[in-house]
Amino acid sequence: MSVSNSTVAHNWAHGAAAKGSNFRTDGKELISYNTMVGYNTGRGLVFLSSDSMTPSTGKQLGRARRACSHLDAVYSPVFCYGRNPMVFNENEAFKIACEELNTQLEGYCKARLGKYLHDSMVGTLENVGRMIALAIKYDFPQWVVSVVPADKLEAARVYAEQWGAKEGERRELARKREHARQAAQREQDSDRFNVWHSGGAVQCPYSYRTAEDGSYYIAVRENKVVTSGGAECPIEHARRGVKFWESRENANWPNVPESERFAPWHRNGERVQLGVFQLDRIEADGTAYAGCHKFNVATLNRLADILL
Repeated sequence: MSVSNSTVAHNWAHGAAAKGSNFRTDGKELISYNTMVGYNTGRGLVFLSSDSMTPSTGKQLGRARRACSHLDAVYSPVFCYGRNPMVFNENEAFKIACEELNTQLEGYCKARLGKYLHDSMVGTLENVGRMIALAIKYDFPQWVVSVVPADKLEAARVYAEQWGAKEGERRELARKREHARQAAQREQDSDRFNVWHSGGAVQCPYSYRTAEDGSYYIAVRENKVVTSGGAECPIEHARRGVKFWESRENANWPNVPESERFAPWHRNGERVQLGVFQLDRIEADGTAYAGCHKFNVATLNRLADILL
């Protein structure tokens, strides 16, 4: 049965098979058209193409990036430029990703100072630090880490510091502009969102993908529950999940602080299955997490009112 491409991405991030429109996965390989663009190792680490290749594949990769935001990710050109692997090799993909960073740093260290280069440099430095941490965490060979020499890292850090003071101001200004743009877009999309939120057969507008606190919205449609992030699970699983969530509420509520409303819980032997996903944790304020999804108390109370 064909599913939405967002569902394909979420299933892949959780190691489950799915087939959408020119987008499919067996739970490990992620295939756009006939090209592998991602690989799930099954140990908390995924590899994704660092090049979108085509506009449609770029959209599919965007869905995959959002779906695996709770996992460690490596963006590697191993999937690109005619060297797409028939048999995926983690070490080779990791090495090629490090080599690409090394080439970028070499160029930055030789280039003339400039705002555009600084912005790119900051992102590259963040990726270098992340890759070194991943190499240690997932036990990649030391020769992989050494692909980025220490002297180039130091030169790059010095370079970035010359412009670093302006970075915070620039990002804050960009954040305010984006917030204003999204607010205007949400106003335009409000009617469509209300239709989706009440179970209508429309796609959730992107401007309502998450609330301001980063949590996702939920809608009940026929025999399944869908999220504003494009994931879905059987309605019976959702009903059991929200019952379990309610069971964690402090019996003395509301005579306790908001921060103590729920008994914290995290997945450790006890499983709460939600389709191909699992409930990962519940925090003391009632916020629940499942994979890349975060749900606040208001959303879960609304779901409980519908299902229970």
